[in-house]
Amino acid sequence: MKQTHFIKVKFRFKDHPIFTGIFSLFTILPIPTGLIKFFIKRKSLDNDFITNKDLIQLITSKHVYIEVDSKDAYIKIKTL
Repeated sequence: MKQTHFIKVKFRFKDHPIFTGIFSLFTILPIPTGLIKFFIKRKSLDNDFITNKDLIQLITSKHVYIEVDSKDAYIKIKTL
């Protein structure tokens, strides 16, 4: 499985356009995968749905596209 080096994140908060604009300035450039792995390892996310090891494997795999659309926000994560 090919490894990725960068992750592109896009957030849109439906009731807060100003917060969306400010947050999008921080996510204009892709985020290095090592930085994401660092935060995942520091925070224990193990539960019945997904473990830390599975999440790190998902985030570091190439060509992963995750899209979440809820009533409050729209989130798109893409590995490059």
